[in-house]
Amino acid sequence: MKLDSHELASVHAAATRMEIPHSQLRLSEAYQARGLEDRKQDPEILELKATIQAMGGLLQNLVVVAAPDGSYEVCAGGRRWTALGLLIADGVFPADYPVPCLIIPGEFAYHASLIENIGRKAMHPADVYAGYARLRAENWTVAAIAAAHGASEPAVKKLLALGSVSPTLMQLFRDGKIKMDEMQALASVSDHARQEAAWKASASQPWNRDYHIRQLLAETEMRGDSPVARYVTVAAYEKAGGEVRRDLFENDAYLTDPEKVRSMADAKMQRSKLFKAVQAEGWLWVECRVSFEYADKKSFGEIQRVLREPSKAQAKQIDGLQKKIETARTKLAALQEAEGQEAADLDKIRGLIRGYEGQIREIRAELYDYPADLKALCGAIVHLDYQGDLTVTRGLIRQDERDAVSQATRSNDAEGQTVTGVDLPPVKTRPVHSEALTNRLQAQRVIALQYEVMMRPQLALCLLVEQMLGDMDWNRRSASGDTFDFSARSAQHELANTDPDIKDCAAWTAVQEMIGSVTKDVPEDESAVLPWLLNQSQADVLDMLAVLTSLTIYRRRSNAHGTETKHLDRLSGLVDLDMSKWWKPTPQAYLAQVSKDRIAAVVTEAVDAEQAKPLLGMKKAQAAAAAEQLLEGKGWVPELMRVQPPQVAMAVEHPMGEMEE
Repeated sequence: MKLDSHELASVHAAATRMEIPHSQLRLSEAYQARGLEDRKQDPEILELKATIQAMGGLLQNLVVVAAPDGSYEVCAGGRRWTALGLLIADGVFPADYPVPCLIIPGEFAYHASLIENIGRKAMHPADVYAGYARLRAENWTVAAIAAAHGASEPAVKKLLALGSVSPTLMQLFRDGKIKMDEMQALASVSDHARQEAAWKASASQPWNRDYHIRQLLAETEMRGDSPVARYVTVAAYEKAGGEVRRDLFENDAYLTDPEKVRSMADAKMQRSKLFKAVQAEGWLWVECRVSFEYADKKSFGEIQRVLREPSKAQAKQIDGLQKKIETARTKLAALQEAEGQEAADLDKIRGLIRGYEGQIREIRAELYDYPADLKALCGAIVHLDYQGDLTVTRGLIRQDERDAVSQATRSNDAEGQTVTGVDLPPVKTRPVHSEALTNRLQAQRVIALQYEVMMRPQLALCLLVEQMLGDMDWNRRSASGDTFDFSARSAQHELANTDPDIKDCAAWTAVQEMIGSVTKDVPEDESAVLPWLLNQSQADVLDMLAVLTSLTIYRRRSNAHGTETKHLDRLSGLVDLDMSKWWKPTPQAYLAQVSKDRIAAVVTEAVDAEQAKPLLGMKKAQAAAAAEQLLEGKGWVPELMRVQPPQVAMAVEHPMGEMEE
């Protein structure tokens, strides 16, 4: 609604400014553009009331028209008039409080109301945040700001946090490039550098970016609801001088010194009654840990509790309780058959029976214990569970006591004592290959598999369909795991990073030639690719499918389904992979990467022990070179490159070179 310049000039010329007692003002029914709902319960009016009180009065005039009875009707500023009325009712201002007003002719009154409500532009949230931050900088307390604006203190704290976001990020928010939930996540820390770093690091997240921002900001902190923090308690950590960062928007607390929390937890556990009680049980060792998960337990062996025969006193006690149970059951049966029995009498006898049975269970529970001779060789770990409660895992065998427990077990067997439930720790053995060498060997295996699958388009198609069926119905998912990475990202970049020499091997060269063969005629214009494909024969498209899907065969675990290399093991069997065609045990590829003992063992396996024996007296470089000559033509490959007998053999569908014709 707009007035032209002449009309506005007329309004100003006819208007009069004066202060009018509030008691002479009333809200106009004829000229108000807003509806006349119950304004006294409007939260915005309550906030306005607090602001007017904080400012000591009204800063902006009302617009009114004169009524025939000598009073004045408010046509613009009805919310301010209502707020003033509430303050007068509360006794803050007198009933005749002078209100600054602009008196205008009645013919312009409705226009004035529309102009005030339609012409007003809401503030950008960033301006609101900056305004609150300015008040705080001017030494306004949170409580004072809350009182002045009719807001709660938690709401003010949130606005102040948003106002402290980096100016760079605030401008992005103004420009619509940062969402409100992302601003809230960024505002959970006050450090501008951390805010900007988290925003930059989360740029690749297409959705739930606020969640990723919070994860990045908390990388070096500990959540207040973690098991360790629950056990220590945030209050105790703060009392000990620990700093806590609070995310006002998620009601989460983050403890900034995790090491301090763990240290406090350890000290508290060692003071606990449970720890002292376990120490008195006769274990060789007892220790405290803030966590003890399944993966931690795998390095230990374990003994189980066994059922001991009761002592004479325990046996007599159990026998006496069983007789009491029989007597009570007989009495219960008699009462149930009698007429007019009281339900309370029946319940009393049932309660006695339950009590006797509970006493028997307690006695029998005491009979379950760890063998005393093994207990003195084992230990227990007092730790926290997932809820942050203190618990204990007993009967653990460390590597240091493995031999002693094994000897005790054999001694008991020799004496005719039955020993059950003893699982020794896994034997520590030095791996034949280092992790780096294992990864390089697997990379070589993968590039060879890529070529072999490319040569079998029907296999590639069947594997792809199998994986799609598994995605549609999880009951059909292969136990070996997915073969292809459906994101269609080539695995070759990762293979080249794993083994810098892989581009020099025969399989890499063969794979590149296959890629060039099937893609050489594909149009450069992406919009022309599909029409071109539709014009190709099914056999040609199938060949291309085999090549492209094979490029996504990867080295590591297949999307967490199946074990680490099980998908490679299955593929190797399907194509009857002969790695000796693609890989040779040269010093650079293998022999210089393992010990002399391993070199000798390899030559012994592939040739004989007599040929291998002299290698042990040579320097390693000489031994590796000599072994290379001895292994030439033997077709030896490491165990992890060997093939298990295939369940279904897939023959090569294209003799080498045929696809290039």
